[in-house]
Amino acid sequence: MGKRLLEKRRRAFSTYELMVLVGCAAVGLFVSVVAALVSFGTTDSPLCATATLRTRIATMVAMSPAVSIHFMAEELHEPVARVLDSLPADQRVGVRGEDIASVWESLRTWPDPAVYIIKGEQHFEVHAPLPAIRWDSRGQMWLVGDRQDALAARFQRSEIGAIYALTGRGGHDRAPSVLFLDHFGEVMFEVSPGSKTEAAPTPAEFDATLELMKSLPSLCPR
Repeated sequence: MGKRLLEKRRRAFSTYELMVLVGCAAVGLFVSVVAALVSFGTTDSPLCATATLRTRIATMVAMSPAVSIHFMAEELHEPVARVLDSLPADQRVGVRGEDIASVWESLRTWPDPAVYIIKGEQHFEVHAPLPAIRWDSRGQMWLVGDRQDALAARFQRSEIGAIYALTGRGGHDRAPSVLFLDHFGEVMFEVSPGSKTEAAPTPAEFDATLELMKSLPSLCPR
């Protein structure tokens, strides 16, 4: 009788121990998820710079104001998005990728846009009217040309992690343009209000896009 009672107590205690361990594991997982969500957009996000990186970029820009964005990214082994986020506030505006629809519609008002398609070291410049956005049932974005000479493309809205506008102030690779980046912080493609190889005044439509992006929620907190 005593042995049976002792065995029952051991089983009950083991069950209690297991419940405690599972409970602790669940709490630990919850805390980890919350910490990850809190840190996103600050130190752990490939789209947003840390305070330390901002200081390093500020030093590099102070020493050489025209230093290339891509040079800094390669030199510091950082995603381009983090370097963009580290630039002086008057040189860039960053918004979330989910705001692509409103930004794209603003780009379509530009009179002579140039699209730069970037794949590794290969860059292609295409001059054509920007197509309208269409969405399918899966949220995949189609860029449908209204004319024969317009661009046509297809990709998922979820692939866009960030959108940055460069105001034209600063280095040679900071001409007025809007960059679309993936969730790893790398540039997918870029839209410029004109060819970068030709000196031309920035159209007023670009300023309107810049103001629109300033009115949207900021990509990275300050």
